[in-house]
Amino acid sequence: MNRISLLLERRECGLTQDELGRRIGISPKLISMYERGHRPIRPERAIQITRALQSAGGPVNPDKAA
Repeated sequence: MNRISLLLERRECGLTQDELGRRIGISPKLISMYERGHRPIRPERAIQITRALQSAGGPVNPDKAA
């Protein structure tokens, strides 16, 4: 998962940064930092994000998680 796919998939799922952050237990600021490329998305965090987006009904490809 890269910053662009995170942004596009989050929006496609209809989630705000705050909503996604709450689903995985991190701040919306950190989601923003991931999306702007200010922090790398580590593989374990990408898996959490992917699961949260899938549970929100998004067509997230699990192969993109890591």
